[in-house]
Amino acid sequence: MWRLFKGSSGEVKLTRSFGKLGYTIPGRTEVIVMWKELTESIRDRRTMINVFLLPAILMPITMAVPLFMMSPKTSPPSIVIVNLDPMAQDLVKNLTKALAKSVVENKEINISEVMAKGSADLVVFIPRDFSERLSAGKSATLIYYFDPYNMKYSMAISVISNVIESYSRNILYQRLKQINMSLEYVEPIKTEMKEVVPKGITVSPASVFSAMLLPIFIGIIAISGASSFALDMIAGERERKTLEALLSNPVGGFSVLMGKYLAMAMIALLSAVTMILSLGVSLVLMVAFIPFYPSESMNFSLKDMFPGIGYNPMAVVAGIIVAVILSALTGNALITIGASFARSFKEAQQYVGFITMGLIIPIIAIPYMSPSMMGALRFVPVANLIVFSRDIMLNPGDFLPIVESLLLSVAYLVLFMWISSKMFSRETISSS
Repeated sequence: MWRLFKGSSGEVKLTRSFGKLGYTIPGRTEVIVMWKELTESIRDRRTMINVFLLPAILMPITMAVPLFMMSPKTSPPSIVIVNLDPMAQDLVKNLTKALAKSVVENKEINISEVMAKGSADLVVFIPRDFSERLSAGKSATLIYYFDPYNMKYSMAISVISNVIESYSRNILYQRLKQINMSLEYVEPIKTEMKEVVPKGITVSPASVFSAMLLPIFIGIIAISGASSFALDMIAGERERKTLEALLSNPVGGFSVLMGKYLAMAMIALLSAVTMILSLGVSLVLMVAFIPFYPSESMNFSLKDMFPGIGYNPMAVVAGIIVAVILSALTGNALITIGASFARSFKEAQQYVGFITMGLIIPIIAIPYMSPSMMGALRFVPVANLIVFSRDIMLNPGDFLPIVESLLLSVAYLVLFMWISSKMFSRETISSS
């Protein structure tokens, strides 16, 4: 037999036969309650669905499928070029070279019919006098026809805009050369963009992407985790009258709560591991479908995704692990408060729904907020964990805000656990 837990008067054991869990009563009540709740949760098919199956399937689908549908690499836009100017063949040639899926028509077509049938995401119309106006030193017009309800038209315009811009710039060079003038005459002001980042940190598209996704992921752990199990372990057992039977034994209410809380924490951490693996798969898929332009490329490595690793790899990895654990524990404590306050399972669902609503707003908003607001968000429960994970990823050398967020997160966790124990103790009093 494999020995898992050992107490003063017994030990919890896992038998060799597959799928059979058994235990003798150990000395610590918390271990008994935790083991009871874990075994019941593992036997429940909801565990496989909520903890493993849904995160493993939904996250890659929701993150990668939109990019799969919008990326020119996997789903190129269909573009019809209507060219009525025989002298504009150079422009047509450059456009077709840049496009993966295009059709050239040298005669007028029924554009409304083409759009109605969905034969094209964008129609580029080159009028008859296009080259004539350019040769005369005038401006010529290209007309884009599109369906505003077809989101691919914007992607199609993005793909061909570089070609049009390059073609227009060459014409400008020729015109300036004819009058012996330089490009500086028509571009008197130039702009340069320089990133301001901490020393030793390199910013890449992958790091910007992960800086938005990972904090949201940390918050999702607090919202989901073991929420359904927490409701059933407390409100569900109260409704089924099994909690009263448990508390009628000579055991402390706090020990029972801690056993249930430990079981919730373990389930939440299992869910977090599944979500981390699922997030990794999602990022690989997303990097495969980005870039939006065929000429772009994106490196996919830990250093590219987490720029702080180049500064202090151990601090970044440890910080992310701590953020995941604290997020799971804090979310479980909040859900335990709601479940302990409710009289029934349905009532607990409503309370937890309000708690989730209050948490989801900062989770979604924080990645888009100004850095000047991060200091104030460190004092907001759960939001400080998101700020903490963001700081540890992007600037692990700035210790003061990181330590501040960490200490406040631990303080909130202790506060929520104390409140949940007080709420749960009401059940102990009423049952005794």
